[in-house]
Amino acid sequence: MKQIITDILITASDRDKEMGEYDGFKDAAGYDLVNDLSDRVNVAAEKYGGAEFDYGAALAPHAEKHCKEFGAVKLDLNADEADRALSNEELIQKQKAHKNELLPVYEYMQCFGNRRIPLAEDIKELLSETGNTYNMAGKSGDGADDGTVYNLRNTLELTDERADEIIENGYFDLQNDILYPLLTKTANFWTGLLTPEYLVVE
Repeated sequence: MKQIITDILITASDRDKEMGEYDGFKDAAGYDLVNDLSDRVNVAAEKYGGAEFDYGAALAPHAEKHCKEFGAVKLDLNADEADRALSNEELIQKQKAHKNELLPVYEYMQCFGNRRIPLAEDIKELLSETGNTYNMAGKSGDGADDGTVYNLRNTLELTDERADEIIENGYFDLQNDILYPLLTKTANFWTGLLTPEYLVVE
């Protein structure tokens, strides 16, 4: 390869609600909107060097604007240093290696419908007023205790009254006590993360 040719595609888009009747539109020799878009493209091309287009110079103002938006939020997932050094692709592969705990619950309900899930003794203890917190031992990926304490009633968004009722009855309702609150929490997470207020630039 002796020479590399780089093509830069510059585009513009807009709309015009006053295009007239179809018969007149299809027979027209030109269109004001198209001419306007063409002018905008030419202005942009000339602004950044014309035939010697400077992509870096054209990119700079956009990068500055979007960096402020992305930099307006910091999301710290408490990752260890080994994870922080991984590329996006490596992190995605690592994530795929871990099972999604919500998916099998949903698939079970799709196959068998709503069910009553009997409580094991340790779950009863976790739901009780005296033992409703638990430690995620072995959930950090390397078998070590990550030291995080969870509240089962809060995780499933159970009122004290409902939690006591579950303990007394001896079962969870799959749809209402497990699947629905987990789906709600997942939806709330993404709704919060994508809220425009997080991207407000002062």
